[in-house]
Amino acid sequence: MIDLNKILSEIKSSCDYEEKAQMLTILVSAIKNKKYKPSKNEKAVLSDFSFGEIKEIISAAQKAEGYKAKSRIFHYADTFFFLIMSIHKSPAELSQEKIALTKDLSELMQKELYLEQKLEDMFSQEIVSFSDVNDLLARLSETKDEYEKGLFYAGLLHFQNNLSKLIESSKINISAYMEKEMARYLAEEKLDEDMLHALEALCDVCFHFINERLSDMLFKALELGKASVTFYAASTLLKIKKDLPEHTVLELANNLVYAELFYSTLKNAGKEALFPAALATEEYLAKSDLVHWLTYPTELGKAPDEIEYLGKAEVKKEVFHIFRFKSDSNNLGDDLKGKWLIGWSSNDGGTFSEFDEYEKFKKETPEKTVKNIKKKIL
Repeated sequence: MIDLNKILSEIKSSCDYEEKAQMLTILVSAIKNKKYKPSKNEKAVLSDFSFGEIKEIISAAQKAEGYKAKSRIFHYADTFFFLIMSIHKSPAELSQEKIALTKDLSELMQKELYLEQKLEDMFSQEIVSFSDVNDLLARLSETKDEYEKGLFYAGLLHFQNNLSKLIESSKINISAYMEKEMARYLAEEKLDEDMLHALEALCDVCFHFINERLSDMLFKALELGKASVTFYAASTLLKIKKDLPEHTVLELANNLVYAELFYSTLKNAGKEALFPAALATEEYLAKSDLVHWLTYPTELGKAPDEIEYLGKAEVKKEVFHIFRFKSDSNNLGDDLKGKWLIGWSSNDGGTFSEFDEYEKFKKETPEKTVKNIKKKIL
């Protein structure tokens, strides 16, 4: 049973736009999946809440400094478009004031999120103009905002199937920009969070703009001691048919967050034999798959503090490897922090957890516990 007033109060009281977006997304999802059907009165409450928040979003976005802060505010704003469509059958149900607010928010988002809009406009053309690329690179060269730079690489990854629209001189200019930025990151004594994320995306997308200098710098990126960067640099080097250092293979194979992804990358390159045989087991790779999934910001946002294998179960010819894990993640409620929770990974790639408490499914023996989990959850 959803306590609407409590949820809306918690959303409104939070100052963290990521947290606000997460809570609102859960509510919207419940409405979309028909797990929650708001009454006529509740729809009116939701509508007034939505447009009250939109007013505050517009004010906050105009005052916010930096692309990251604005992006987080507008990510929260995006969810309201879905919510409004879920509770109103047509625009005719909205007052002129509410329609004007929606328009103001949409126009502000297009103006402030220039990078996403620019990439969208560029790759909607049959051929991306040379001047468009140069103008964008000039702006990115001037900005000190590392989050903004990272979004550029993420945007190129998003449009990677449209990169053939770039003329050769534009590709060369992008390669030169990437060389300069990669060299800058490699020279940094300490990479902050935004720099690290930008470098990850750069190591990934530079495959499409590769040259000998970028290739050489990818080998240097392997030595930074940052597992995420090591994984993306190694993946790109494998794609361009380069041999990886043995210590890099062992480092990634022994890292639970990236082991399964790395094994799959090696397999795609026809080099899975490089992966240590002792670790190339269903159980270990399934554990890695689950751990990686749990690191998503929408889940734990980090690797679990502890994880243990419970056993496997077969459902409709699909094998599920079941685990229990503990975490002190702030994404968990206080009632779940530090407790054993249940998660699983299937041979077909399905990985999930509803953060059910292990104790509620525990039986006299591990085998009976697994059967109980299979019966009640899978």
